[in-house]
Amino acid sequence: MTDVRTEAGPGVAHAQDLDESLQLLQRYGSNEFSAAERLIVIFSRQPHTISGFPRVRPSDCQRITDALDAALAANSMLFKDPVAAERFEAVVEAYSRTDVRAYASEYQRVLTLRARTRLLRLDMQGASAIVAPLANKPYAIEQDVLRTADIYEIDLQCLNARGDFDECARLAMWRTVNLIQRQPKLAWTLGWRFARYIGVRAKTHKQTGFIAAVVWFWAHLLSRSQVRRGTPLRRKISGYFSQAYGFCLGYNLLLLSFFDIPIPWRKNTSRTRDIFVTRAMGGLGDLMMMTPGLRALSKRHGAPVKMVVPKKFFDVFANNPYVELVDMDGPPVDLQNCRQWFNLSLCPATAYEAPIRPYTKKGRVELFAAGLGVGLKELNRHGQHVEINLDDEQRSFVTNFLLDKDIGKRPIIGVQPFSREIYRNYPAMNAVIRDLAKDYDVVVFHHLKDGYPTGPNIHSTASFTLKQSFAMASCLDVLVSVDSSFLHAASAFDIPVVALFGPIDGHIRTKHLKRVDVLSMDKEFPCAPCWRNEDEDCLVTRNTGQSPCLAAIPASSVRASVDAFVAKSPKWSEAR
Repeated sequence: MTDVRTEAGPGVAHAQDLDESLQLLQRYGSNEFSAAERLIVIFSRQPHTISGFPRVRPSDCQRITDALDAALAANSMLFKDPVAAERFEAVVEAYSRTDVRAYASEYQRVLTLRARTRLLRLDMQGASAIVAPLANKPYAIEQDVLRTADIYEIDLQCLNARGDFDECARLAMWRTVNLIQRQPKLAWTLGWRFARYIGVRAKTHKQTGFIAAVVWFWAHLLSRSQVRRGTPLRRKISGYFSQAYGFCLGYNLLLLSFFDIPIPWRKNTSRTRDIFVTRAMGGLGDLMMMTPGLRALSKRHGAPVKMVVPKKFFDVFANNPYVELVDMDGPPVDLQNCRQWFNLSLCPATAYEAPIRPYTKKGRVELFAAGLGVGLKELNRHGQHVEINLDDEQRSFVTNFLLDKDIGKRPIIGVQPFSREIYRNYPAMNAVIRDLAKDYDVVVFHHLKDGYPTGPNIHSTASFTLKQSFAMASCLDVLVSVDSSFLHAASAFDIPVVALFGPIDGHIRTKHLKRVDVLSMDKEFPCAPCWRNEDEDCLVTRNTGQSPCLAAIPASSVRASVDAFVAKSPKWSEAR
């Protein structure tokens, strides 16, 4: 199966550059880099998991990025020296080539750090080359509102430096409103931050709508009041006026964010009827669980939804009549004039689960649909099953594979043995595979050839493309899976699933599956399901990694569940 991980290279190859750069910076008296150096070296040596993914986590990346950020902030005067700034950027660039690339949100922070370094060197063109691709594709940014604002502001500074004031003012208004729509309570903060960019070029805003003109008026006054001149009393009075102007600006930006009126980002063109849904990151299971909501949204509007994702995930939506695929890495899409934009990079499932876990009651199919404005009643009307459509090429591939391997005379049992996160893995899965292979044909769904048993009646999808793996899943009689992607693919083909769960509530996570037997040890472990993640300690072991509530599931229970599903199958019950 195709490896869909983000490509990341080890940072060890850049150790010499790091040493030279850090030695020079330390000669300047910048001791903050010692901590960053140690962290980067340790970080670059971390191995990968049995699933082939980095052992380092976003929280590990965050520590290093924070250290580099603090060093930059503490030594801004130092970096006005072009030699020191160039050397510091070499350190950051070397770090950017490590496994931090596997986590887009942290990698984007590193890019922002590089751009800020170039700003200190007055290299506006270089800073723009780094941030413009992200600023022009806000759907590709996986950061919170304030960090996204950092990217926007650097790009606006570069536009101003080039003298492109009209474009700067127009984009400043659109970007500020876009951020406020994501987090309304930051309207005052964001208005204050972007007033200097909005408050120029009155004609850019006055010709586009009343509220937009009012926003420009308050932004213009706020910008003027921030120029503190005159006597101390005059400056103090000016500060009070700034507070009032900022409040008025924030209030009108809120109005502009939620009222459908002519506003600057329309560019005086008619709006299209396109509905865009964007998702910057992967998670094959999450992408599959979006398809029921996309189907309902498409049927509501009578047209395919434009799904903007990285091209490596196109196979998830291939042949889907309700989706028109757009490459996220291609030219920027026109979100400014579309009918609606749903940004699922701001994951609605995580936003719901994080604050209330372990008291989660809604499945992710329902949560992603809600993020698309689709209610539960409408979702149920069009079905919660995952949408995967096979073409003739995929069907032919399966037929040829079964003939070539002489599979199909016995029940075919699929096994997805590993998840990306270690805490979701079942330690006895290899024993289960060996046991199943005695009486069944076993197909192991994994993108690597190592880590699981091989031998007679055991077949691997390691050399398959993702489309071929989906096709292979369609011919299974039963699937045994941890909490991972093909658990959800089974919903598309109505395949019985034996699902192994521990920290996550399997009954909630598999709501959209019609035939599923969830195996867990919730009754034996009072703390389960705890809904912990890879970065949190288990309440029993006081450590990250393996979950004892998963390890406690007897392998015999897995085999018994598979046998029960096979016995219920009309095809095999008649054969017996």
